[in-house]
Order: sequence, then C-alpha cells, then structure tokens
Amino acid sequence: MTGNIGDLLFFNRTIDEYNTIGRLLAALLAGGIIGFQREQSNQPAGLRTHMLITVGSALMMMLSVYLPQNFDYLKNGDPGRIAAQVVSGIGFLGAGAIIRFGSSIKGLTTAATIWTTAGIGLAIGAGMIGEALIAVLIVFFILSGVEILEQRYFSRRIIKTIIIDTDNGLQSLDSLCSFIKTYNINIIDRNFSINYCNQTATITLMVRTSRKSLTHLLADEITQIGGVRAIKIDDLK
Repeated sequence: MTGNIGDLLFFNRTIDEYNTIGRLLAALLAGGIIGFQREQSNQPAGLRTHMLITVGSALMMMLSVYLPQNFDYLKNGDPGRIAAQVVSGIGFLGAGAIIRFGSSIKGLTTAATIWTTAGIGLAIGAGMIGEALIAVLIVFFILSGVEILEQRYFSRRIIKTIIIDTDNGLQSLDSLCSFIKTYNINIIDRNFSINYCNQTATITLMVRTSRKSLTHLLADEITQIGGVRAIKIDDLK
C-alpha cells in the first residue's frame, strides 16, 4: 500500500483493491443521502433503491476502467462502453417509477432522481468523488429546497390523488365529486372500480388545488360522509 488516503480514494484514477473500497463506500453514502430524502417524502424509490443504484453504477464504471487497465488484449478497448449501457439501462428502471393517470403522469421526479443518481454513481466509479458529492448536495437541494419554493410561490400547481374506499358504489361518485368541488378544488380526472363480490368500490380522483391544508382538512370531512370506509391523499411528483 503506497500513497496517502487522498491519493487512494480521490486522485488515483487507476483501479486497485484499495480505492475500489473507498469508491463503493462513497457511492453508498451518496445514494443514502438522496434515498433518505426520497424516503422522507414517502416515494416508492427510497433509501435502499438509491443506495443500490449508486453502488451498482460505481461498480460498473470501475469495471469499465479495470478491464483495459489489466488485460493487454483489451488495452485499446473503450472504458466507457459498459458505463454507457448503465445510462440507457437505468431508463427502464426510471420508466417503472412513472405511472400514467388519465391525461397526466405521476413519478417524473422519482424517475429523474433515479437517472441522476446513476450518473453520480458512475462519476464516483471513475474517481470523481468530490464532484459527485457536490452533485449530491445539488440534487438534495433541488428535491428539498426547491419543493419548499414551489409550495410557497406556485401553490396553485399542487396536484394530488385522492383514493376513497366506499361501500355504496356508484351512488357515491357524483356526491363525492360535488362535495370536493365546494372546496374550490378542480377535479382533473377520475377513475372508478367496483368489487361486485362484496359490493365495495374504489374511487380515485386527481385534483389540482392551492390549499396547503388539503390533506387533513378534506380527509376529515370526507370520512364523515356515509358509505366512505377509508381515504388516502398523495402528492403527484
């Protein structure tokens, strides 16, 4: 073992048994920071998902560098080929986080975060640890700080899904929609499904509102309506 820790973990662009460990740990930390924020926001891709993405991306990038570095017959190979497949392949994972709801979609922010997190992992695998950690801070600010600005200055753009379980089926749909509109809430789209075995139904509404207190206020009122069994309100991100 030669050189100081900084050389091994940050400035040495070659791949050896020492800096691989450091880069994997750095990737774990980076994914953990972003994943923690996503977990706090109750997003489907949370802590474990983002940790796995950064560690996996860093590992693929290190493999891309390691092969031409250690095998003579691959010395003229392109070290970016494996990494390039990560960039395109991660798109499939991001697509899985996107849900279409009527004419709108949910999960674009989560998909973009997954794609960016993979890029951070690749940067760490290439030895750009300092730059990658700066990118982590920028991503964290976008997900947390910018969201606060959006809620304060663009509150009219808040879009939520309301999922209501009811036991009196189709008769509840029109009455619920009429009640929700009394709060000056715009219903963008609605979906209705019924279970004929037990005569229950699930009503899913996508709404746009400027009311920051929508979640608790509206939920409490709707639960007082006859036939409503349960209600869940989520942000569309």
